[in-house]
Amino acid sequence: MVTTAELPFITKTFIPRQRELIVRRGRILEPMLARVDKKVQAVCAPAGYGKTALLTQFADETELPICWYSFAPEDHDPVSILRYCVYSIRALYPDFGVSCISLLKSGSNVVLHTLAGLFITELHSNVCNVSGRLVYVFDDVHWINGKADLEEALSLLIERAPTNVHFIVIRVVQNLLLPHAMPLQCP
Repeated sequence: MVTTAELPFITKTFIPRQRELIVRRGRILEPMLARVDKKVQAVCAPAGYGKTALLTQFADETELPICWYSFAPEDHDPVSILRYCVYSIRALYPDFGVSCISLLKSGSNVVLHTLAGLFITELHSNVCNVSGRLVYVFDDVHWINGKADLEEALSLLIERAPTNVHFIVIRVVQNLLLPHAMPLQCP
């Protein structure tokens, strides 16, 4: 059982509910669904363009297991992020992350590379060897810009994860050039 001390905002690991009356974006969705064999896909657009809604449609339409983490402005600690990632996967694979959790609960100063290494080893041993594939969505990645520890943790996970783990990274772009070279500023 997860305590609020371990994960005060467990909803960061929930796939958002798909809203009613959302138009299916087949032109974008079909290629995404076809490319789950790639290591990573990025979905980038200004705020309000429906990036998260698109990925909820993706989650509804794929048969692959989906894990989710939504970054927030208050995210600063990579060890905390990895804790959320462990529990997100445990929702699908209850035996996942035993070594990670025992390290986190040991009270010792947890080294990011050690925890990330255990996480990746567990992915390989307890997920990929069991079910074959996994999709991990990281939403609102723009919140970690300039936070070197978080950028390093996310890069480490993506670079070192087994090849049958597919990542989708969602981020807001702040400045998008429209066809007539008129910049659109996003809040």
